[in-house]
Amino acid sequence: MTTVYDKAKWHYEGDFPEDLDEDQGFVHTGMYLGWVIDDNNLYSEEFHQAPSNEIAKVHQELLSGTEIYMN
Repeated sequence: MTTVYDKAKWHYEGDFPEDLDEDQGFVHTGMYLGWVIDDNNLYSEEFHQAPSNEIAKVHQELLSGTEIYMN
């Protein structure tokens, strides 16, 4: 069983301002993901070994937690 705590689409679908960029729906969870990865190294070994090498890009400040979440 999968538990979902947040979905970006919850923040850009529905009764939200028309001029709200969809990317903004990813920011709050992306900030948390950045904290998990860059500040605390609390990610799984499976995530670390992902072929895209996103973890290294976050540590090098080439990719943000929000961008990982969007991907």
